[in-house]
Amino acid sequence: MNLPEHGGNLIKLSKKAGCNPKEILDFSANINPLGFPEWLRPFLHSKIEDLISYPDPNYTSLKKKIHSKYGICTEQIVLGNGASELILQIPFVVQADYALIAVPCYSGYKEAISLLKIPCIEVTLKEEKQFRLDINELRDILKSKPDQKALVFLGHPNNPTGVTLDKIEVLKIAQE
Repeated sequence: MNLPEHGGNLIKLSKKAGCNPKEILDFSANINPLGFPEWLRPFLHSKIEDLISYPDPNYTSLKKKIHSKYGICTEQIVLGNGASELILQIPFVVQADYALIAVPCYSGYKEAISLLKIPCIEVTLKEEKQFRLDINELRDILKSKPDQKALVFLGHPNNPTGVTLDKIEVLKIAQE
């Protein structure tokens, strides 16, 4: 299977473009083209000694801080190294008969779906509708398969269009 790439591979892009990687502004990944803020340099330097061992893989301290601030049970907190890692974990916890995505979308959704080896239905976001999700089309697809479990990936805001979803409409569909 030949899936689209997420982005952030400046070496590959620079070879293809025949330029220096530093000449590329890559907006395909969440990379700040200005670099990290200057205040961060001394902080990172002060933490160099901490790099000799792996961090807590269970994020115990961070989960406790999140619990203290927001009152969420630590058992309900799932953390990872970026959205891609978390999205790729979904196939291991979700048992779905098919998946549904609104395209164009973040390529990581299809990558996760490919791990499940289930059919993927694509709802095309149309330019003439300003790339807004047709909620009725989504609802119709889900209702057409009442005995099957669907894994639905919806970006909010969508990547790459930037269009947001109507939260109330999405909640209605989820409750139906």
